[in-house]
Amino acid sequence: MRNVSAWRFFQDRFPTRYKESSMTNHFSLARFLLWIPPLLWYRIIWGFSAQTASASGKVSDGLLHRILIVLSPAYARSEADIQGAAVEVLSFFERKAAHMFLYFLLVILLLAALAPFVRNILRRSAAAGVFCAVLAALDEIHQTFVPGRSGAARDVAVDLAGAAIAYGIWFLLRWVGAARRDRRRLSAIRTWMPAGIGLLSACILPHLTQSAFSHPVFERLCQRFLENWETLDAAGKIAVLEGISPVMKEMLYAGTAGLLGLMTILTLAMRGWPLLRSITVSVSTAALAAVFFAGLHSCCLIPGLLSIAMSVLLGSMVWASCILIVKSKALLLHKEFQM
Repeated sequence: MRNVSAWRFFQDRFPTRYKESSMTNHFSLARFLLWIPPLLWYRIIWGFSAQTASASGKVSDGLLHRILIVLSPAYARSEADIQGAAVEVLSFFERKAAHMFLYFLLVILLLAALAPFVRNILRRSAAAGVFCAVLAALDEIHQTFVPGRSGAARDVAVDLAGAAIAYGIWFLLRWVGAARRDRRRLSAIRTWMPAGIGLLSACILPHLTQSAFSHPVFERLCQRFLENWETLDAAGKIAVLEGISPVMKEMLYAGTAGLLGLMTILTLAMRGWPLLRSITVSVSTAALAAVFFAGLHSCCLIPGLLSIAMSVLLGSMVWASCILIVKSKALLLHKEFQM
């Protein structure tokens, strides 16, 4: 009874101090837990880098083959040698896109982890950028010790390009959120600019595969990435070019459809729409545009719809992460962690 009475006396005597101490301990633990996602994600990146050249190539080529089967009906109908040539040509771009995506997400996780420690947005962004650059450099150094792999400064630049895209989207959404919060009116031209860029890309880019210089571009890609290109005769080279051209056309269409979906959801975010409503409207609007451009460019509709779904999902993840970083209760309940 004496201990219980003493404990109640302590609570009655120092209620504020006890409450603040408990809350401080809670947030001291919570803010360190925010480092778990970026550490786990970098562990995944490190695991990919630890694969030997043959194992890494087998995994990436197998993944690219499955993606092309889904996104390109022309690839699915092609013969094995044409499929192999398409995989060899597109494998370089797949690897660089994977680099960009891995560090795109890593920098967002780092921004979230640094939020309780660095409240100034510019300093936090600089710190996340430094962390990202150091981790990318360490990853490339690590690859020099893996059989068949090598580190390259170019890959570090590609990693940082993915981080730069994440920065651009994140700062754009923060700028729009600050303008809405301060009740500043945004220019209609600025807010509709992403959707305009997406529509312009969807109109222009698929036409490149039908233009006069598309085959020279494909020929240079084959010279660069196909190992047996020089051993083929003229008829063999023409057959390869005619085989991979429809595949490249469909992948370019899928890419522009994905860009259109991403730009649409960014436009709705800049217009101040709610997240769930924006997802619904952006998917339906971009899907209608994909139907139109599929008929215009004589492409299969399914790759465009799948790309739109993936791009809208990616844009929604970035948007939701901005909301969580800025408005998370774990960061705003205590005045020490207010932005």
